[in-house]
Amino acid sequence: MSNSIVKPTLQPVPIKDGSGYYVRVTWPDGVQEEIHDLNTGAPPFVSEGEARDWIESDSADWLERHPRSK
Repeated sequence: MSNSIVKPTLQPVPIKDGSGYYVRVTWPDGVQEEIHDLNTGAPPFVSEGEARDWIESDSADWLERHPRSK
């Protein structure tokens, strides 16, 4: 197993009903996941800015712990 982290693309996506945003994770093999607010367990991020802040500040830690990253 390699020590390098497989890096997906991450982007904020608005929820269709207008209740907030989630982060779409797209892995190099095309598999997608949705990330909601992991700090509070609330369904979505409240705003696009909050989702972008999570991507910039917290996604690296999430990636280190995620099994697909290995």
